[in-house]
Amino acid sequence: MKKAILFLMLAGFFVSAQSQEQIIELEETEVKMNSVPLTSNFSSGEAEFIIDEGYTMQFHHNALEFVKKNFDIQEFIEKYGHKGSDSYEVTFRSRKGLLQTVYDSEGNMLSSYQKFKNVALPYEVRNEIYRQYQGWDVIKNKFVAKGKMDNIDKGFYKIQVQKGSKKETFKLPLTETSLAGLASN
Repeated sequence: MKKAILFLMLAGFFVSAQSQEQIIELEETEVKMNSVPLTSNFSSGEAEFIIDEGYTMQFHHNALEFVKKNFDIQEFIEKYGHKGSDSYEVTFRSRKGLLQTVYDSEGNMLSSYQKFKNVALPYEVRNEIYRQYQGWDVIKNKFVAKGKMDNIDKGFYKIQVQKGSKKETFKLPLTETSLAGLASN
């Protein structure tokens, strides 16, 4: 019996040692995201989706583009739509904010509203803050925007900066430049 156990232990050792010497080189593979896992909550004509933590950076980077790529409103209307509904309010949430959208009965986005806190600021916004508040630290920020269809028409950044014990809060309105920066970050 002792010989059998000793034999099995030695055989296991040699097999595992042998298998560790083989290195298999795999080809590089590109993984594409076809669908994002969304946790949902539905009520009459309204839906709320919670963005999975693994996708929040993409969502914060450009929420409208993220929703266009990862949410199929037509599929939503087919599964959960109510006959005779004129519009659907769909909210997408993450730990740092939300995007509220309103779609018509045919699936066209009518309007959107976004509100995010403490997200990475676009390059143009960071440069403007540095130019106006050199030596200050950004301690909080909030981004608020609204628009028609899938465009941002109006919005601003509310930013709080600090230098020593002094704090200041100010708003930077979105301009064409910062809108472009927001889209490409």
